[in-house]
Amino acid sequence: MKKTLLCSILLIASLGFAQTPISSYYGQDQAAYALGQSAAPLDQSATGANINWNFTLEPAGTSIHTFGDLSAEELASYPGSNFEEDVLWTPLSGTPSESAIYSRNVSSTVSLTAFRNDLLELNCNTNNATIGAFPMNYGFSNTDPIAGTYQYDTYSGTFTGNIVTTVDAYGTLTVNIGSVPAGSSVTRLKTVQTISLFYGPFPASVGTATQTTYSYYGSIGVPLPLMRTSNTVINVPLLSVNTNTTDIEVFEALLLSTDSFTTLNDWQVQNPIGDLMEIRLKDLSVESVRITDLTGKLVLEAKTNNASIDVSQLSKGIYALTVMTNQGARTQKIVKN
Repeated sequence: MKKTLLCSILLIASLGFAQTPISSYYGQDQAAYALGQSAAPLDQSATGANINWNFTLEPAGTSIHTFGDLSAEELASYPGSNFEEDVLWTPLSGTPSESAIYSRNVSSTVSLTAFRNDLLELNCNTNNATIGAFPMNYGFSNTDPIAGTYQYDTYSGTFTGNIVTTVDAYGTLTVNIGSVPAGSSVTRLKTVQTISLFYGPFPASVGTATQTTYSYYGSIGVPLPLMRTSNTVINVPLLSVNTNTTDIEVFEALLLSTDSFTTLNDWQVQNPIGDLMEIRLKDLSVESVRITDLTGKLVLEAKTNNASIDVSQLSKGIYALTVMTNQGARTQKIVKN
């Protein structure tokens, strides 16, 4: 009897920590992320089962990911691409910038075809960077050669290298910014791209670039990366380039009012709103309200159980509304008239 009971307890425990497959490489259209920064590099070295990640970050702005259609020029420039994800980066200080990631998705096998931002373009037009087939489970690993052309500022050339993809860990994620519930179950996808850069008449490599990305996939009603960190190191002595940058994104909201990504039902907010915002939640109670603008700046926060909120102090515009209830959080886009 004791042995049976012990086996039952162990079975329940193992089910509680079971990893969730990563169903898709892509996130969700119109997903907004809070940008974070850390004085010291985040410790993401732990791998394996039942890891508890707990990160403390300083707010640094917002990013918004949108899915777009490739233009005829893009289709010609990035052969084989059939998916485009654009990112608008708006830091708390500094100038907003844009980037785009191009990929090919055939029979659920995803390959990266190109990346561009205001300064750099990497085009895997000789050999795409294959990540692998989805869904992916813990323990997956794949290495694929990559090659193509690059444009950095006024310099251009070719590159060769590889991309290593591993689903190397799963566990729980807690982070102090964004709207990710504490202790969210996540499965981590790690990608490491390492390339050698070639320029002009020089037969040997003139430099290297390495990008290490950790994507923590989970679900808030829909599956998506709840957090992503990307560290890029570029070293090109010939061009006096030696950079080390890290981008950190934590999920904040889906900016589509028709999307539902919690288990809550019967959600209603009049939209657009005037000076008084009324929230209707059947069989639920409001505990607090947070409103951020599209740069990620918090413009209103109230701990209240009142379903009518005075928002007369808000300027006209588009905002992300997060309502905490006795059964969880719900976020959607609102328009203030």
